[in-house]
Amino acid sequence: MAVSLTELDELEAFFASVELPETIMLNAATKQNAVKESVQAGIALIRSGEMAPRLEEAKMNILRSIKTALLAQQQQ
Repeated sequence: MAVSLTELDELEAFFASVELPETIMLNAATKQNAVKESVQAGIALIRSGEMAPRLEEAKMNILRSIKTALLAQQQQ
């Protein structure tokens, strides 16, 4: 499945609109370090068009997970 550039644009806009923490818990067992760098690198890699579709989707899933965790944190 190809990555939706519209969704990528929406994720990029979301991340630009919030303060990104240094670390965040994505779930009870997974801690994401260097959140800002991870987000920037993930978006850049996907936009490059040089990744296999499965890897693009994996990067998108990480970005989605970070967004979900940030939204959950904001609601607390």
